Amino acid sequence: MVITTTAVGFILLSLGLAFCGWRFLEAFKKTGGDSKIGLLLSTLFFGFSLQNVAMGLGMLFFANNPGILFYIFILSHFLLIFIGILGIYTSYYIFSPT
Repeated sequence: MVITTTAVGFILLSLGLAFCGWRFLEAFKKTGGDSKIGLLLSTLFFGFSLQNVAMGLGMLFFANNPGILFYIFILSHFLLIFIGILGIYTSYYIFSPT
């Protein structure tokens, strides 16, 4: 098994993003916010974390198998599309909530 530094970097980044999303959600709950801005922003953090962990684990376990690695990249790009759509919706919700 090949352990690439990119895979380790993606996995560590995903852990950091998940921790930041969790702390952001906890801080938003403490303020008692009524809107869903905190939930949307935390979901963005968790989405990026999920995308990075998919890339990291895919590269960690399938670095020598280009066939499976191709499908891991396709999955990662679909997650990025979902995150992009969620980010656009979040920006519209924040700047024009009506």
